[in-house]
Amino acid sequence: MSLSWSTRRKLIYIGLLAVPAVLLGGYLIWQFYQPPTCFDGEQNQDERGIDCGGSCERVCQDLTQSAGARWARSFNVSGSIYNSVAFIENPNVNLRAENVPYEFTMHGGPEGRIVAQREGAVDIPPRSVFAVFEPSIDTGGTEVRRTTFQFLEAPFWEEENTEEPKPQVAQTRLQNLRTDPRVDVVVRNPSLDTMKEIELVVILFSDDGNAVHTSRTVISEIQSESARNAVFTWPEGFSENVVRAT
Repeated sequence: MSLSWSTRRKLIYIGLLAVPAVLLGGYLIWQFYQPPTCFDGEQNQDERGIDCGGSCERVCQDLTQSAGARWARSFNVSGSIYNSVAFIENPNVNLRAENVPYEFTMHGGPEGRIVAQREGAVDIPPRSVFAVFEPSIDTGGTEVRRTTFQFLEAPFWEEENTEEPKPQVAQTRLQNLRTDPRVDVVVRNPSLDTMKEIELVVILFSDDGNAVHTSRTVISEIQSESARNAVFTWPEGFSENVVRAT
């Protein structure tokens, strides 16, 4: 069946109009279309939730357990200067989080008012119990009666299926606790790689089981399968009967 000239002319016009429209549509899609990602605030791709699960590194919160402080305390160093420490537990077996912001709040005075606060950030290793330490907090002369610790944001949990080697404490020695307190610790690196910037926090306990003092030090590096000494000191003697260090 042959088409009349008027019909063919209409089809030509339609084709001439359609080609630019298709090209324009393709250009707009190319220019403005954003492929789905793990950071677009929407549940797409194979995600189990918004930007979590599936091919995204982030683990959905409903599949995790909360990490938090078993306890938090502040210890007087000298005058109005305190060290604060929180004992943190992460029950998630193979989940870690990096650079999680936190805050210590110290209360004192008759009304229990806030006398000092200190913020920081910490990496949370998988299935671990560890200390977060903040040194030399000045309360302006007010005695600290209570200390609280909180994470300021929900941890961004990621899977970690390979367990990293950890430094091991091989020996601990407490000396001159009443006059010039000192704790010597031997730390061993059991791995085949050099460990660098190892942060160590020591907590001292009295004979009634209470934590009474704390301190922190950093070992710059420990060569593979070797050991280094770490020393903790305090400016004044202890009145408590300190019996062990952790």
